[in-house]
Amino acid sequence: MTTKNNNQKETVKIEQFLLQIGTPENKKMNGLRHVFNGETPEDEAALFKSALTYHKEKVEPYLAEYEEEQLFPYPEDQELHDSIHKLPLQERAVWILTYFHALPSTSISMIINESEDSVAIRQQAAREKLHTLLTNGENGLSESQLDKSMDFLLGAYEKLELPGVIEDEELPEFAEFTENVAEEPKPVSRFKWAGPASGTLIILLIGLAFMLPAFEPGSGSQNESAEEEQEEKQEEEPELTRIPEEEIKDLEEAIAENLSSLESKTGMTKRELRQINYIYQTSTVAEEARTINRLDEYEEHERDFVVNFSDHKEYLTYELKAPLEFVDEEIENIGAQDYGPDPFAFSDMLASTLIYRSKGFESMYGKKMTMLHRNHAEQNNTEGAPSSADIPQEIKSLQEKIRDNGFDYAYHSETESFDVFLGGPVFTEKLVHFDPIYQTYLKDMPELPYVINQKIRMPLDKVPAELFKIEEWLQEVTGGEDTAGIPWVFDELALEHERLLTVFIYGTEEQSNFEDGRLKEEVQTVWENLIQPEYLEKYESAAAIKKIYDELAGEDFKKPENWNRYNNVIDLSYSVHPNELYVQEPLIPLKGGELSLFEDYQRSQDSSILKELSSEEIALFYLQAIDSADPETVYSLLADTPERPSRDEFFETVTPKTLEAVNVSDILYPFSYFENDNRNSIFFETMNHQTWMFDLAEENDVKKIVFNKYDFY
Repeated sequence: MTTKNNNQKETVKIEQFLLQIGTPENKKMNGLRHVFNGETPEDEAALFKSALTYHKEKVEPYLAEYEEEQLFPYPEDQELHDSIHKLPLQERAVWILTYFHALPSTSISMIINESEDSVAIRQQAAREKLHTLLTNGENGLSESQLDKSMDFLLGAYEKLELPGVIEDEELPEFAEFTENVAEEPKPVSRFKWAGPASGTLIILLIGLAFMLPAFEPGSGSQNESAEEEQEEKQEEEPELTRIPEEEIKDLEEAIAENLSSLESKTGMTKRELRQINYIYQTSTVAEEARTINRLDEYEEHERDFVVNFSDHKEYLTYELKAPLEFVDEEIENIGAQDYGPDPFAFSDMLASTLIYRSKGFESMYGKKMTMLHRNHAEQNNTEGAPSSADIPQEIKSLQEKIRDNGFDYAYHSETESFDVFLGGPVFTEKLVHFDPIYQTYLKDMPELPYVINQKIRMPLDKVPAELFKIEEWLQEVTGGEDTAGIPWVFDELALEHERLLTVFIYGTEEQSNFEDGRLKEEVQTVWENLIQPEYLEKYESAAAIKKIYDELAGEDFKKPENWNRYNNVIDLSYSVHPNELYVQEPLIPLKGGELSLFEDYQRSQDSSILKELSSEEIALFYLQAIDSADPETVYSLLADTPERPSRDEFFETVTPKTLEAVNVSDILYPFSYFENDNRNSIFFETMNHQTWMFDLAEENDVKKIVFNKYDFY
């Protein structure tokens, strides 16, 4: 066994990456040879890119032939490791490079050959899928639980003994995997904690996890050598590099200039713009830089942030653009030729970027339009949508900005609110840059998700047409091939199609297909219209329904035992996650112990209850108060800051009727958390990929919500 011309530390890092990405033990050595053969790449990102290329070409197509290796003593670590391997390769790579190797998005973008926007989108998609995989659609996995579990797994990886050397003898590329795998432990787990005692349990188990290594066999009771080793390591640490204050000020000025430009182009204020997730993240980087400068020591990701700060500056100022403006920049600076022979790659990048960025604008524009309309209606004692002659200039100006930025809008009389979406002449002009199938999709985007709170969001007789439309798109994209090549936009759509089809067939506890033990007549009629010969020849979804229909017909359409199987997946040729379709429940309404605690607070308004809650839990109490149409509790959860109106002003505008019109029932989980000296900010993801943002301020050792008028529109 010999070492090649490469640094052992780099070899261990790449060996660990191959393990994390899913390369089996008997392929790992060939992967290392591929990376370090000949001259070692000088750039760290080039090493990871070479390793990813090896895995993608030589391993990923054959992964189904291998069993998962049992690597860790704790079942929670093994469960998370295995769940990461269930992510699509690009999402898996982004997740691993971000959380295990702390690479900046600029480097990850180069490694996976996608834009930095795509990196952010894939990171978010990976987090969403891990939430689902680790909870089996049951109790929501909190942000802190997932992050802490990732920390544990990183520690478990570091404890694995990796030699960091490359053997001379090359193994056959497709040798059979013969290593024995230990029996998989039962998945008891931190991923299913719930109820009022969960916080205490988490703290106890975290403490226990940190204590256990001291009692490993052979470790002894003395830790002097480990402490000495740590001291020596600290002595060798170089002096911390600080970001010059001048550079931070330059960035602040550039961000302020770009935000002012966005204000002018979009018709939104800076405060409104900062409620859009990607703009908020960008606008707070200067604060983050100063926070890191005050640290006595750096974590690896903080060190990378400092080293790459100049690159961040250039990228962040480029980032602050409206959705269509950013698309124009991408077309001008990148071009389809950079995306190789894949006909969908460039369109997929543009479409995913556009959809990701537009969601926040759609939400904010909709809220602002609704607020201005209601204020106008109250002042003029009118009802319904205002006629063009009655629209005040303020609303007209905003409507122009909406259209100029590639959006359109519609008024909903039932809720007296506006819905804003991509559309209109400016948007249509941009579609020429997209592949024809993306043009069709973007002009007629489905309203996702199809299922919320176990209920289909459309009339039953409209479901067949929607199933067929989506299936036609998926058939065109895949060309009948395996789903490994489905682009990002349609990967998500395939998952939604599966979910709709599964609930349409099996129903749910909330939306049963049976009544008095027999298939409902309306369901049977819709199914019979769908399973006609012309549909059966063309659509797999029709054939799947025909199979179930025939089974029930043989039993005179009586309800079989254990019928509520809506977590079962109907496997089609373009299925994304066969037999793993979990419908994650939204966070609101609260359930179990959380709901009981909220109701205690609702009755007593006792602020001592709030002292034990995290920022996330305070935000959930606030959302539950909105869902309960309880203005009194909502007001009690507001921080006493300059933004908060007086009680009289608040109750004049926020009434039970106002709160009933606010939809908070599609919020899934928190996905971004920002902390500074005075306030914390937390973003929640909704089922249709929009965001809710809350600022929290501390008041008498209790965190409370900073008033935001748009929470009530």
